[in-house]
Amino acid sequence: MSTQVSNGSPPQASKPVILDDGMTIDTAAGHAKSGRVPLEAFTEWLSERDVPADRLAVLLANGLLKPADFAFILEARDRRSERKGAAKAKCQLSKDEFLAHAKPITVVIGDKTVEVKPREFSTGSFGWFHSGKAQIVVGNTTVPVQVGLNLTAIGSKPAA
Repeated sequence: MSTQVSNGSPPQASKPVILDDGMTIDTAAGHAKSGRVPLEAFTEWLSERDVPADRLAVLLANGLLKPADFAFILEARDRRSERKGAAKAKCQLSKDEFLAHAKPITVVIGDKTVEVKPREFSTGSFGWFHSGKAQIVVGNTTVPVQVGLNLTAIGSKPAA
C-alpha cells in the first residue's frame, strides 16, 4: 500500500525519510509507504508526530511540504511539548487534613443563600459540593433552576 503525497511538482532524487513510527516518505517517488495517508491529511498527520525538524526540512526541500505547512507542524509540536512539560499541581493538604479543617462556604445563587459543604468526591478528590434548586429572575420572569456546584481542590485526586 502506498499513498501519493506529492504536491504536484516533481520531487528531486534523495534518500527516503524514515519517520519516528516507521513510516517511510520516499521523496524520490513522492509517496508514503506503510499505511494510507491522504494528501489532504498529510500535514495534520505529520503534526501529530514528533518528526525531527531536519526530516521535515527534507520534505520541504523536496516539495512534499509547503512552507506554511512546515511552520504549522513545528508550532503543533511546540504546543504539544508545552502541554507535556506542564507539571501537575499537587494539593498542599491531605484528604484527612482538608476534611478535618475545611469550613462550609456561603454562596448566593439568585435569591437564595446556600451553604456549600466540604466533602470527598467519588473520584477520591475533595473540595466543596452543593446540589439543590434556586430561582433566577430573568427580566420579569422567575426561572427555576437546578443547582449543581463542585469546587474541587486542584491536585487533590489521588494518583492512580
